[in-house]
Order: sequence, then structure tokens, then C-alpha cells
Amino acid sequence: ATKDEAMGFCYFNNIAVAAKHAVHTGRAERVFILDWDIHHGNGIQDLTYNDPNIFYLSIHRASFHPSGKDWFYPGTGKHDEVGELAGCGTNLNIVWNKGGMGNKEYA
Repeated sequence: ATKDEAMGFCYFNNIAVAAKHAVHTGRAERVFILDWDIHHGNGIQDLTYNDPNIFYLSIHRASFHPSGKDWFYPGTGKHDEVGELAGCGTNLNIVWNKGGMGNKEYA
């Protein structure tokens, strides 16, 4: 789920909400979120993109072919999306542009 809509089978993004709660209640100074699966966590990125206290790293499959032929859901998570404002530098997307990744590719 993003700030504006439910998606990805959730109404609230529990990971981003928990991270923000931990920081804003003083239970943590900073939070690191690792999202490692086939889809980009566009909801987490959307909710933490401006937050200097939450570092978000997503490893996912995506294709951004200019013609749109190789598009992969949700179509977000490009390598140059690095956060903005106070959160600049706290967002990192590692994109695999093909399937079939295994231990060798991650090592």
C-alpha cells in the first residue's frame, strides 16, 4: 500500500508503518529495511522516500524498456530513485532485469 491507495494485497503498509513508529517514538534512531523478492516494494519506498531516518534497500526484478515491451509489475524501483529532500541517499534499488537468479548472482 502507498500513501494514497491500497495495493499489493494490503490496505496499510505494516513494514513502513512499524519503521516510522519506531523512529518517531524514540525506540530506534534509524531503521534499515531490506526488501528482497521479485517485486519492487513501491509502497515502502513511497512512505519512506523523504525520511532521513529510514534506509530502504530493495532487490527486485524490473524491466524498464523504453517501448514498454519488457515492463514488469509494478513498474517502479529504478536505480536512480535515491530518496529526496531530507531522505536523499536513503533509498537504494538493485534491479535484476531477468528471471532465474540464484545464489551465484547474489554472491
